[in-house]
Parts: sequence; structure tokens; C-alpha cells
Amino acid sequence: MRSCAKFLARNIPSTLTTLNNLAVAYGKMGEYGKEAEVQEKLFDIRFQLLGEENPLTIAVLDRLAEIYEKIGDHRKTAETLEKLYSCQCLVLGEKHPDVLRILNNLAAAYNRAGDDQKFAEVKEKYYDAVRKISGEENPKTLMLLNQLADAYIKLEKFEEARKMKEKVYDVRSKILGFEHPDTLKTLEGLAVIDWKLGDDEKAFENMKKVYRLYSKLFGKSDANTLRSKETLEEIRKNLSFFQKIFK
Repeated sequence: MRSCAKFLARNIPSTLTTLNNLAVAYGKMGEYGKEAEVQEKLFDIRFQLLGEENPLTIAVLDRLAEIYEKIGDHRKTAETLEKLYSCQCLVLGEKHPDVLRILNNLAAAYNRAGDDQKFAEVKEKYYDAVRKISGEENPKTLMLLNQLADAYIKLEKFEEARKMKEKVYDVRSKILGFEHPDTLKTLEGLAVIDWKLGDDEKAFENMKKVYRLYSKLFGKSDANTLRSKETLEEIRKNLSFFQKIFK
């Protein structure tokens, strides 16, 4: 038993080198499925020998995430990024730029995997981290809050989404002005949420404002103007229908 342990101890470095070289060779040939298999073995060995905080262990996880993204296995990408995020949090801390990058990539992986619930959860975590570092009114913070609101719309959590959109609209109105395209897009989103919530009158008034300003800024034939006009007509029809019923 002791001689076996000594043999393994002597040969582990060469085994790791062989596996690493094999993984690199598969990668160069574009055989990413085979490279992933080898990298997984490499990770298991390095994890057991060196621990999750070792740079070599972390490097394998980073490469595995890249491979799974290349072959379009978004679920495996997300699983690998979850491990990578946990490891890097221990080493670098939650606020480190590299850790935040991984968290953002994790949200994107869940989005591509079609997991709307996990996407929203991770996106919210990323938003909170950026907000604490950059502040409530930072353009990136507002962009992330707007994206988070869109994620909640997909989950049909319209009340929560409306609060987020309203917050974005208030800040953008103050900083960028009411006629800035980003402000108008946010107001357009608010109108759509109000429509989903059944508040057709508020939705109509906001969408009418959006349509008028899009027309003024971009012209009648612009895609934004045409889209808002189409939505406005749909809301108008809905509003007229219920007004006739309850007369």
C-alpha cells in the first residue's frame, strides 16, 4: 500500500503534465468535447491535490467554462461558472472586478440556457454588487436595473418590474432629460407594463407621450416611432373595447 502511494506521488506531476498536454492538443484540433473530458479529469486531480483556491485549479475551471460555451452547452457553462465564482470569491473577494465579470457571465449563461428564474437571481446579485460599488445613478447601474426589470417581465412579475422601470425612468429623466432616447425607451417599457397590469389609461397616456416624442426626434418612419404607434393602437383598441362594455 505504501509503495503504491509512493508510486502515485512520484508520477502525479507527469500525469498532470500529460493530461494538460492532451487537453491543449484536443483544443488546437477543435475537438472541444474531448478536451472537456480531459480538463474535467485534470480538474478533479488538481482539486484533490491542490484545493479549490489554487490558481492551477481555477485555471482549469476557467478553460472548461470557455469550452462548454464553444460547444453550446450552456447548462454546463453555468454549472462550471458557479464553481469558478465560488472559488474566486474565496481568493479575491466578491467585489473584485474578475469575480464580478464571472458573475455577469454566469447570468448570461443562464439566459442562454433558457433558465429565466436563475438568470433573474444572478442578474439581481450582479446589479446589487455594481450598485454598491458605482452608486444608484451610475449609467451601468441603471442599465443593469433596466435589464433586471426585463427579466422580471419574462417571469410575469409585473409589479416588481414596474418599480424597477420607474426608478430607472426617474433617474434618467433627471440626468439625461425627458427627450433622451434611453429615457423614452424606459417610459415605453413602463407603458407596456401598465398595459400588462390592466391599467390601460395610464398605458395609453404614457405610450402617446412616447410616440409623440419619437416622432419629433426621429420622424414618422423611424422604427421606434412605428413600434410605439403600433402598440399605441393596440392599447387604444383595448381601452375602447372596455369603455363600450362599461358604458
